[in-house]
Amino acid sequence: MSEQIEKDSSCGSDAEATFYVALNGNDSWSGKLPEPNAQGGDGPFCTLLRARNAVREAKEGGLKGPITVMVRGGKYFLDKTLLLGPKDSGTRNCPIRYMAYPSEQPILSGGQKVSGWKPYKGKILQAEVPWVRGRTCRVPRIRQLFCDGVRQRRSRYPKFDPDNPLYGGWAFVDDPVEEDRKKVLKYKKGTFRHQWAKPTEGEVNVIHAGWCNNIIPIQEIDHDNRTIRLVHETMGMDIPPWYFDWCHFARGTRYYVENLLEELDQPGEWCIDHEDGIVYFWPEVDDIEAAEVVIPALDCLIDIFGASWITISGFKFTETSSGDDYHRLGLEGCGPMRPQLGWVYVGEALHMKNTEHCCIENNHFDSVGGNAIYLDAHNIRNCIRRNEIGYAGTNGICLVGSTTQYPVFNYVQDNHIHHCGMINTFVAGVFLGLSDGNVIAHNYIHNTPSHAINLGVNGFGRNIVEYNELRYNAESAFDTAAINVWMDVPQNHIAVDAERSGHIIRYNLITDTVGCGVSEDDTLIAPESTNTKGIYLDDCSSNCMVYGNIIVRVGIGLQIHLGKHNIAENNILVDCKWALLFADGVTVRPGCWHLAKMTTGNRFHRNIIYSSDSDAFLYCIAKGFWDEAAEIDDNIVFHKEVKPFVIDAKGSEFLGKRTIGMPDWHEMGYDRCSIFKDPMFVDADNENFDLKKGSPALAIGFQQIDVSKIGIRPLE
Repeated sequence: MSEQIEKDSSCGSDAEATFYVALNGNDSWSGKLPEPNAQGGDGPFCTLLRARNAVREAKEGGLKGPITVMVRGGKYFLDKTLLLGPKDSGTRNCPIRYMAYPSEQPILSGGQKVSGWKPYKGKILQAEVPWVRGRTCRVPRIRQLFCDGVRQRRSRYPKFDPDNPLYGGWAFVDDPVEEDRKKVLKYKKGTFRHQWAKPTEGEVNVIHAGWCNNIIPIQEIDHDNRTIRLVHETMGMDIPPWYFDWCHFARGTRYYVENLLEELDQPGEWCIDHEDGIVYFWPEVDDIEAAEVVIPALDCLIDIFGASWITISGFKFTETSSGDDYHRLGLEGCGPMRPQLGWVYVGEALHMKNTEHCCIENNHFDSVGGNAIYLDAHNIRNCIRRNEIGYAGTNGICLVGSTTQYPVFNYVQDNHIHHCGMINTFVAGVFLGLSDGNVIAHNYIHNTPSHAINLGVNGFGRNIVEYNELRYNAESAFDTAAINVWMDVPQNHIAVDAERSGHIIRYNLITDTVGCGVSEDDTLIAPESTNTKGIYLDDCSSNCMVYGNIIVRVGIGLQIHLGKHNIAENNILVDCKWALLFADGVTVRPGCWHLAKMTTGNRFHRNIIYSSDSDAFLYCIAKGFWDEAAEIDDNIVFHKEVKPFVIDAKGSEFLGKRTIGMPDWHEMGYDRCSIFKDPMFVDADNENFDLKKGSPALAIGFQQIDVSKIGIRPLE
């Protein structure tokens, strides 16, 4: 795709135009000079909006060649979104480019500067922010403040634990209340150390069921009954019925409270009084007047709508606002991330809708409040490549549509995506809802709280996920995976024999999908990989091809959750607690009984399972699915003690398990032709999984996996 874009972007015409934008420019000038002339009468523009209008004027004046807008370095505070529509389109031979000036980086900020600081108490300062005053509970609260470009920490309790950033600093719900258990939280005795003067300024940041995250303003607090009532229910009002028991304030649910003045007691912390329009901040800098303190005000910096052949390259996007909903209304395939009525969308730094042949490349999305890049509805043959997305508030890159308009044939490639979900944690580095024929390739995605790549609820189309390097994902979630496929969920009223295209997942390197769990006494969170997966074909995912992946140090290498006709071949699974899991947690949900025994026709052949952990198990297969679950054979297994492991998946917990020895396993028809020998990796300790000459895996047709092709490709 990238080569195609470059080829299509060439122009045979000699007529070209270049406009310049600089902080020392003037919108009354021609914009044709990169810097002001000696006379001070001409030079670059000072705004992107003026440059966009100049492009339109050039096109209307008859210019047929490519047009480039070069933006000089420095920080541009946008007071409104730059809209690029049909009038701003290029063509195959005459594209429009918005680019950074060579060796410089323009920074696009969605924030407003805060000044006029005064002493409040001790080292805490205060300043008026009148544009915030009077925000109601239904309008997203301010959840970010930046000092010299660095996101500061909102006051919270329990306090953030820098020595245990993932699993420390949480409180835990007491026994749930009988009424309004999705809206009322009962806290344990002795949880809080203060009685807050303005509790309604606070918000509860909660994680339900180990993965679903909401941030909800407080309506009132009852100290006598130890309850906090929120302004709306968790997960909104229209969540499917089978989530009711998952997304409430059950005992042990973890949470903390943010944005209360009494809890502001450490350097780098801040909070806002929305009622009075005052921000409080304990800066770590000595001279606050010399620092740049910014509060986000704009949720989208560039919006490309109905345009084509536009390139955005070399910019830094930062300091945008956030919200509640992870996705836009009217779209499908978002699953549990689905937008809720009455909530406000988190926004995105760069939005694309009804676009074709656009290229977003070499940009840096740093600490944006919502999603970084969002392709909404019809988008075709666009390329998102070689961007860095770090510390985004929500998802990294999203491609989501509906059955009438959806992203198709787009490429997301060679991007570096890391530390997403800094505000809303139930996220993915790359998320695809309803879409078809998109390629997610050669990305490096690491350190995400939940998924690296999620293909959403999408039985509609086939996407390709290949050559991605995925490390340290699902750091603070439960029942998730580096690559997650929801495909179908019961509220869609799917049929057992429904046609599904299935996705292609091949040649990805997945390591250290961490996960977390809560202790039995509901007081401690700790790493827990047993229920995190490398690749998770969830909720009736079917007809998928899983080929040539390398999965290392993951709880469950591959899980198939009530799906059919999936093929898993030529994969390498190393030091997984369970290499393969077949399970059915679907038919126990209301209205899903008709899907019973849908786990049929799956194939697990010619894979290498290697374990240096004597406590690890080989397989975990739900009782009742032996005959129809899968063909399992022709594998290469090296294990100190091979233990196929059987679980009754319809039980409430992983108890009542029984182990089966290899003779019984063979008698049941599994692994009769498999080889139980060392596959002879070149250097497994250093992740060199090439096979030595004479490997028994090569003898039965296993194809070498070229690890050098995985991850971000070097520039040619």
